[in-house]
Amino acid sequence: MLSINPCNSIISYKINNPKHSYSFWGTDVSDLMSNGDKALNENRFDEALKYYSEAKEKNSEEIQVYKKLGKTYANLKKYTQAQENYQKYIDSNPSDSETLIELGEAQRKNGFYKQAQSSYEKALALEPNNDYAKRCLLEVKNDILYAYSPTAAIKEKNEYASKNLNEALNIAINYLSPAYMKDLADIQIMFGETAEMSGTANIAQYENYKKAITVSDKYIYAAPQVIAAYLVHETVHAKDKDPY
Repeated sequence: MLSINPCNSIISYKINNPKHSYSFWGTDVSDLMSNGDKALNENRFDEALKYYSEAKEKNSEEIQVYKKLGKTYANLKKYTQAQENYQKYIDSNPSDSETLIELGEAQRKNGFYKQAQSSYEKALALEPNNDYAKRCLLEVKNDILYAYSPTAAIKEKNEYASKNLNEALNIAINYLSPAYMKDLADIQIMFGETAEMSGTANIAQYENYKKAITVSDKYIYAAPQVIAAYLVHETVHAKDKDPY
């Protein structure tokens, strides 16, 4: 029998930066911004911070620098500074849903759950089908519940995890042949911690020695269709007896 084993998690978030064509009203700091973008994309966050800070000092009117500083501070886990810079950017660009989500993440890390909820709701108003914004909103609501009743919050999250994983499994089964299902009869499917590859945790993994498919517990509140896609992917490794 396939078995379900839900658990709890808090999510973290990172998005690669799109290329931006900078235009400046004051001092030209395009070289500093470009160097900062390169460093940020290569995860050299201290170096990126140096470039963006210098660009801000030379031309504080270039609003994009605040967005990039927000991303950099967030990656450095300096969430107060990240929140301040994201907010400065959002004040001038209130329809940037991606940055609204990132602002919400910084607010959440700082413990401002109600403010984070508002940021996610604004992002969803702009993009109603944004699954990440939906997931973040559900998580922060659970955080708020936890502040008042930890027991109720844990119960809610476990129940949601079980329901969501069952829905995802039912979707995945539609894409698996009977042969796959026969071979997977003794495989356990669960949410849990996953191993890191190149510094980033796997979204899902199959472990042959455990006979288990584990979906990252950071995806408990993801849409079941998203989870199902990863389940289908991992069943290939399971059938092939992939050791890792």
